[in-house]
Amino acid sequence: MSYYYYRAYKYNVSDWPLLVTASTSGVCYMIGDLISQFIYGAKLSNIARIRILRSGAIAFCVHGPFSHIWYQSLERIDDVEAIFSHNENYKYYERLALKLFLDQLIWTPFWSATYMGLNAYFKGENDSQVF
Repeated sequence: MSYYYYRAYKYNVSDWPLLVTASTSGVCYMIGDLISQFIYGAKLSNIARIRILRSGAIAFCVHGPFSHIWYQSLERIDDVEAIFSHNENYKYYERLALKLFLDQLIWTPFWSATYMGLNAYFKGENDSQVF
């Protein structure tokens, strides 16, 4: 059964990459929020469903599309390696380290601040509570 879902995913990601990335992100964030609530002691009867939906919506609408664009951009590093190195023997691990460094330096702080800000905004918090 899992092989069926894997094949469906592989087929759809090639035809609709942005939609599949956004959907995957939304579902993963919803599952993550549900698990987080259970870890902090929530019972099934008092799960904050609106919180789960808010988290999934932010991930679907913002994280999925933006991360798709970001990671597609990181993949282009192979095409523009001359910017970072004049060495013709630019190795795989150097490119990987550069991608990880850029991801942690640029994308992670951007996404963390964006998610927290959007989450607070949709919860109805004012600016002083967000910042």
